[in-house]
Amino acid sequence: MQILFRLIRIMKFSFILLLLSLLQMAAAIYSQTTTITVDKRNVTISDVFNAIEQQTEYKIFYRNDQLDISRPTEIKSGKIMVSQRSGHGVSDV
Repeated sequence: MQILFRLIRIMKFSFILLLLSLLQMAAAIYSQTTTITVDKRNVTISDVFNAIEQQTEYKIFYRNDQLDISRPTEIKSGKIMVSQRSGHGVSDV
């Protein structure tokens, strides 16, 4: 009887691990296939962040003392995949 309970416990644990792995894969696939269309000139970084947030489910967090969001910038990327821009800092924008 004790062996049966142990086997059931192992099966539950394995199922939970499998489920968590599948959920993680789905999140990674969404984040890498998301496309953003941005072509803005002479706008603030805040406007660019707002455009990204409107087109995706992403939320952008930053500290005001580390980033001047009122600085004008120019984006000429057109249609880009998020995976191409991830890892690039704001200074690259």
